[in-house]
Amino acid sequence: MGHRTRPTAAQQFAPADLLQGILVVSSFGFWAVMLGLMPALLFRAGSPEAARRADG
Repeated sequence: MGHRTRPTAAQQFAPADLLQGILVVSSFGFWAVMLGLMPALLFRAGSPEAARRADG
């Protein structure tokens, strides 16, 4: 019984790492989507109007 594996440590650290990774990825994805889609939606919503005004 000199050396033995500690499944408890692995079970404690693994879920923590997974949860932290999920939180980081989800938060990064959320901000990326918000910062990426809002300008795109604004440009998409504004470009047709600007084009119509320019053509008209």
